[in-house]
Amino acid sequence: YISEIIEGYLSLYKNTSLNLTDRVHSAVASLSMGNPTRLFTTSRRADLFNRVGAQDVIKKIIIPDKDRILEEKNKFLNFLKKSF
Repeated sequence: YISEIIEGYLSLYKNTSLNLTDRVHSAVASLSMGNPTRLFTTSRRADLFNRVGAQDVIKKIIIPDKDRILEEKNKFLNFLKKSF
């Protein structure tokens, strides 16, 4: 799949039953949409998954904790509201 339009990629991540990827952004998208994901990387960028309790995504398939992701999303939205 190749596209210049982000909506197509987001639709793929939203509708997948399992995402096996070597791209951090792909893992972020699929986990944020509640889909099981496994990330194949040695990049330190994968440390960002610690924030939502998905640090093992580089070791095994992770089923995201939707409540934890929603909590982090709300923290971020509150930060943005205070900043602007």
